[in-house]
Amino acid sequence: ADARGQPTLLSGSGDGELRAWSLRTHRSVVTLAAHRGKALIGIHALGGGRIITQGRDGFVRIWDLERSGGGGGGSGHCGGGGGSTPLLEHNASCLSFCQAVPAPSDAPGV
Repeated sequence: ADARGQPTLLSGSGDGELRAWSLRTHRSVVTLAAHRGKALIGIHALGGGRIITQGRDGFVRIWDLERSGGGGGGSGHCGGGGGSTPLLEHNASCLSFCQAVPAPSDAPGV
């Protein structure tokens, strides 16, 4: 679900594009060029409309989908030359995605 509680599906592509899809309208509500020309290899919802992604470019990025164009209920497109910027960006080329995502607070040993 997005920050407003609307059911949402996230998808990534081999060219680094990220999309958020409305499960009510079956349309893309946000499109981001999340990882420049590289495959998007992981997506994890953090809640509140924020997600974390990792691409083969070695970067881990945190995005706010509401700020990226999905807040008005219409289609948002970010990327290319202008677009949205991530809330946080970290060069983690030596880490795999599962190591970069924080463990849930109810996980054993946390």
